[in-house]
Amino acid sequence: MLRSVCFKNFVRFKEYQLLDFSESGPFIFIGENCSGKSSVFEGIRRCLKLQFSSSISSVFDTNQPSYFICNFETDFPRDNNNNILCGFVLLPPTTEKNEENDDDLTESQSCAKKVRGEDTPDRKQEHETKSSLTNRKEESVEISSTETNVCHPEASNQFCSGETVKEFNPGRQKHTTRFYKFAMKCGDRSDPMFINLVDKSEDGTNLIICKRYQISQTENQQVHKQFKSTILEQKKESMGVDKYIETIFKNIDKMQEDTSEGLESILELLTKDIIFTFPLRSVGPLQWSESKRLASEYREANYTEAENRCEIIKYFLEDNGEKFDKDKEQEYFKQVTQIDDYHFTLKDGKINLPKGKFALLKTPEGILEAKGFSIVISSKQYKTILLEEPDRGMHPQFVERMTQIINQEKKSKRVVLITHQKGFITPRTVSDTFIFRCTGTGHRIISGKSILENDANMKKLRLLTSHHVPDIFFARKVLFYEGDSEELFLGELKSQILSGDCSVTPKLFEKDDAELSNKQLKKCLIEYTFIKMNSKDNRKFYQSICKQLKLDHLVLVDREAVANMLVDRKPKGEKEDERLKAKERSRKEWETIRRDIKEEHIFFWLDGNIEDMVFAMCENNSKLESDLFKQNVKRKKGKLFLHDRVKCSNITESVRLLLDNCKPEHDLAAFIKRLME
Repeated sequence: MLRSVCFKNFVRFKEYQLLDFSESGPFIFIGENCSGKSSVFEGIRRCLKLQFSSSISSVFDTNQPSYFICNFETDFPRDNNNNILCGFVLLPPTTEKNEENDDDLTESQSCAKKVRGEDTPDRKQEHETKSSLTNRKEESVEISSTETNVCHPEASNQFCSGETVKEFNPGRQKHTTRFYKFAMKCGDRSDPMFINLVDKSEDGTNLIICKRYQISQTENQQVHKQFKSTILEQKKESMGVDKYIETIFKNIDKMQEDTSEGLESILELLTKDIIFTFPLRSVGPLQWSESKRLASEYREANYTEAENRCEIIKYFLEDNGEKFDKDKEQEYFKQVTQIDDYHFTLKDGKINLPKGKFALLKTPEGILEAKGFSIVISSKQYKTILLEEPDRGMHPQFVERMTQIINQEKKSKRVVLITHQKGFITPRTVSDTFIFRCTGTGHRIISGKSILENDANMKKLRLLTSHHVPDIFFARKVLFYEGDSEELFLGELKSQILSGDCSVTPKLFEKDDAELSNKQLKKCLIEYTFIKMNSKDNRKFYQSICKQLKLDHLVLVDREAVANMLVDRKPKGEKEDERLKAKERSRKEWETIRRDIKEEHIFFWLDGNIEDMVFAMCENNSKLESDLFKQNVKRKKGKLFLHDRVKCSNITESVRLLLDNCKPEHDLAAFIKRLME
């Protein structure tokens, strides 16, 4: 089973990343689109047998080495090797003066020429290359027949970043990028590391082995030891791996070629134990009512295409029980769906349903995903299962039941999945969740375990935020607030501004800036996720989570909360004096304090609480107070909007009135401007 992965300078990840899968899971990848979740699955796949790859993943910095390493726990007792390390290394280009003499070529360059039949110096071929991406955008560079070889002597260092490679021109500088796959067993014996130099095939359709090497652990023994301990002990620093690549891979061309197929044998064993699934992304070809393929003459072709996309179901139906436990699969499919209408069979070699062959075209996506899931989880051979968006089209209860089944199988199977649904994220799965975040200096991954740090925090998270955990982890920005009054007010404020029912910016900004500021305000509100803290005492806990996630946030609290915060920061003998000062401070002094704590991501109402802010706007504006009175919003009526006579229509109209009457000197204006920062 997959135990861990680590990588550096891989796709969008500049820094060293370590993902620990040592617990029982399931392990959950969440994050924005293009944050690198699928890239990690791609990296794992590329660490396995060569037939799984026809391209090479891109790198963040083409001038630095890139690597991706998997650590698998095995059950091969015959040789007492309990772990297998496998992966790939991509070395940056080396620049050399281009000469006609083949003696000046590096080993990988000469190898590439032999693979393509370029045995003589006078045989030259112009290569015009175009970068091609796989179905994972910007995450890999596809090897096509027109692309330059990875270890081709004319290959540009831009090859792995997905940019066009310039045509080779004799006399110019040559760039060589070298791609290696490797594997080694780690156990009682000191088995060698097997390394293959990889190139594209002559027709450009796949990757092939150019050279084979075997590295003994007795040579550079200390470097080998540091490398293995970094991976097996899951050290957070990459020094041991970086040193190994510097010592071994950068000098491998000087080593003698090996003839054994040790790497292929190891990877073949691993590949049998792991399976990947990808989302169906609509089983049928029909996506809108204007399609000409709705016509009856296209029905057979539509079915054929749909069946091809359901290959996993057909593969299962053709199995005689050797690879899948069919009784368990049926049990799990029923457990997830709670429906008896979908019995998949084979008829004349085609997928068939009780309502007829063409019923496949009308089968809901969630049902097909549930079938695919029940098939792979009931496998007799797969011990590591990687599921990409297995919840597409599923009802939330399907997701909950699917999680229960994964928990049933967690002792014998390691499940890692990518999701955009909140259903998988609960306080009990947080520690096995990995949050992928986009940053300007390279993406990063944060583990839920590192956020919680200890069992006390886990318990607190379960008690306080059972329904907010997914919101925090999926958010781009968060606005935390205290209670129900703020929830009703802020929700209505956001809705009215985004819908265009009310525009506050013309009153707060100069005429020339009003339109631009309105767009900026809408953009900020779209990015913010609003989360109720339930108590101001939870502020520190929430902010600590945001700090771990490097999540932009703002905490909205009453003035009293800030007064208590200032008291807590004073030494024991000064606390009472601080309490007395808080009662005597002027509004202007509170404004100074608000500026002073701005860097702490805190905003508070200068007049007290949200009710005080609202009625401070009514000073010198009797009409506003009268209009609010008509909406049952009155002074000395307790919490804003919470008494029984206030209806939803009253809340909507009250917020509209407040926005229409908001002026630059009001605290509401200061809050809106703070949201825009």
